[in-house]
Amino acid sequence: MGYVTKVFPEGQLLSSVMAIAKEMASYDRMCLKETKQLANHILDEDLDGAMKVQEWLFRTYIGSEDNHQRIDALQAKLAAARAAKK
Repeated sequence: MGYVTKVFPEGQLLSSVMAIAKEMASYDRMCLKETKQLANHILDEDLDGAMKVQEWLFRTYIGSEDNHQRIDALQAKLAAARAAKK
């Protein structure tokens, strides 16, 4: 099962999805696998149970070295974009 998070203009679906897939390929594989499994699992949970699962996922993976590197890269990119606007 998947979630719809974006609708693409006609004729741009394949190229857009491939760009997303390329970006996701750089993510921690175990984190992606756990996220997918937990997303499917929480569909059967009530809100409280789903929130507990999401909290565990966040606490488990936010501290990973890969995640810190991605956060640092994103912050640098955002800072550069802000500086370019000035």
